[in-house]
Amino acid sequence: RGSGMDPKAGFWPMAGGPPPSFEPSGLGPPPIGTPVPVKRRHASRWRLNPNALTVLEAAFQRSNFPTLGEKDTLAVDLNVSRRQVQVWFQNRRQRAKAKETAGIPGSTQIADALLDFVSGSDGEGDELADEGGASSAAGPEETHPKIEALSTSVVAAHAHATAAAAATA
Repeated sequence: RGSGMDPKAGFWPMAGGPPPSFEPSGLGPPPIGTPVPVKRRHASRWRLNPNALTVLEAAFQRSNFPTLGEKDTLAVDLNVSRRQVQVWFQNRRQRAKAKETAGIPGSTQIADALLDFVSGSDGEGDELADEGGASSAAGPEETHPKIEALSTSVVAAHAHATAAAAATA
């Protein structure tokens, strides 16, 4: 400890430690002249005042895809960068899309509702109820009347959609 010698020097025959090619990557100092990456701080969150929000919302109502000139004008008026305006519009379009599709059920919800309909239950049981109220497990050789009706209506809807698509093409 108090000898003043380089601790690596005792392990290597040449003074000064291992050759530079031996240093594992990421350990030890980088070679002289290598740029050292600078850690950047993230910009603080952009807080909109109510007036700026009103201006942006009005611009969004006019056009949800503003031109470059419109973005520049908004950026100057709001004293922010064009990129901030662009990101605000991207986020606003995403919010509008999410709001538009919020009432549309997902495929899992549709499948669950369909299963409940076919089974004649509210999702509680696994047995199929027939029209008389008696429960019977439908075997692979027999088809339940509700399944037949549903299958028929799905096939009819598909045929209608296919005919409509062919008519517009």
